[in-house]
Amino acid sequence: MTLTILDGSAEVARDGDAFARVGDGHVLNPGDRVRTTDRSHAVVTFLDGSTVEIEPATTTTPEPTPETTPPPPPSPTPSPSPTLGAT
Repeated sequence: MTLTILDGSAEVARDGDAFARVGDGHVLNPGDRVRTTDRSHAVVTFLDGSTVEIEPATTTTPEPTPETTPPPPPSPTPSPSPTLGAT
């Protein structure tokens, strides 16, 4: 997830830490809290390209949904076992 600051400023708190000001293009991790200040707007862009706008004076924790989370890589296909005792 990427945070784009449209105007004003935004802060991020990670893992229960205090909020700290971040710049445009900041990469968010799941569980990060985002806070916009008065007269500030920001947008979170998810890996699939979908976005959510954060209004002024808002604190939120943007979380990927199943629709915005890329699927896991496919599991390897097991190869057939040889049959014991066959000739």
